[in-house]
Amino acid sequence: METPWLDYVDTYIVHNSKTLSAVSGGDGIPYEERPMQYRVFAFETGFEVGYSEIFIRVESKGPMVIPIRLDEVQQAIQRDISTAYEYGLIYGLMFALAAYNFILFVKIRQNEFGLYALYLTGFVFNSLSYTGQLHTIFTPNLGPLYQDWMDISLMITYSVFGLHFARTTLKTKMYAPKLNKFVVWVASSIPIGMLIGALFNNLQISMILAFALNSSFAFLFIIMGFKAVKNNIASANLFFFASVTAASCIGISTSAVAGILPYNDFTFKAIEVGMALEGILLAILLAERFRTAQRDKIIAEENARTDELTSLNNRRGFREAIAPLWQRLRHEKKTSQLYCSTLINLSR
Repeated sequence: METPWLDYVDTYIVHNSKTLSAVSGGDGIPYEERPMQYRVFAFETGFEVGYSEIFIRVESKGPMVIPIRLDEVQQAIQRDISTAYEYGLIYGLMFALAAYNFILFVKIRQNEFGLYALYLTGFVFNSLSYTGQLHTIFTPNLGPLYQDWMDISLMITYSVFGLHFARTTLKTKMYAPKLNKFVVWVASSIPIGMLIGALFNNLQISMILAFALNSSFAFLFIIMGFKAVKNNIASANLFFFASVTAASCIGISTSAVAGILPYNDFTFKAIEVGMALEGILLAILLAERFRTAQRDKIIAEENARTDELTSLNNRRGFREAIAPLWQRLRHEKKTSQLYCSTLINLSR
């Protein structure tokens, strides 16, 4: 049953009005007590010849998405291997982009690179959480309450960093101050509301707020991109295209979880694919910004060295041009003095 956040699952196999097996699982059961120590509810069974019935009872505070799959053992193993390769490729790509931009942030201290690195890292950890992989490795025995809170906390983390990255990169404050204030308000008020919900242990309210922020994040990305295009901000077209791509994929996955669209491999994983594509496009945008900044720096340095009217070197330019020659002459003078001193010593 490929939904990792289902708290309790009871399965009964009935044949000829007799219960042949009863299996219980879910993330509300300690990891070592589950029928199969795995990130989702799963177990192996056989069937008697003839007609059998399977009855399933599910209890969970999270969205009731219950995708059921019946496979032979070898098919299930092969599916696991394929899924691991898919997630490994997506997560590896996004972690690499995050690490590269974090290094750029450390070197040049421009906030958009650091925020972009946090945005990508937050999304990867959020994805690892709601696919059950994070809990399998780090928190298998902390129970469903901890895991549910961790899921929604990581969900808003990447949304908050993403919104701040967008308004910083697009310089929204310059031409859309009201939109900029609204984005800051959304990125601040909803997490505060979730914190209040956590203090009162109200998971339902906090979960609604988390999904509200996640949905607002996608729409605000598009609105900020559209505003930037209208105000002729550099690379805004690329940002707008990336935001529409990601928002479409987020909408597909959210609709699948909500039961609006059919739940399958494509609809559930659309969010990872969309975010990976967006990550590549935004990395290209930041690379273009970096290249432009370097080009502007070279032009500024060139202008600082030359006279505006004649394009000849000014005093600063002359000093920079003559410095290597002066150092060479000083070195040759010292070498010549050392050579003469050596000859005098030898003659003695």
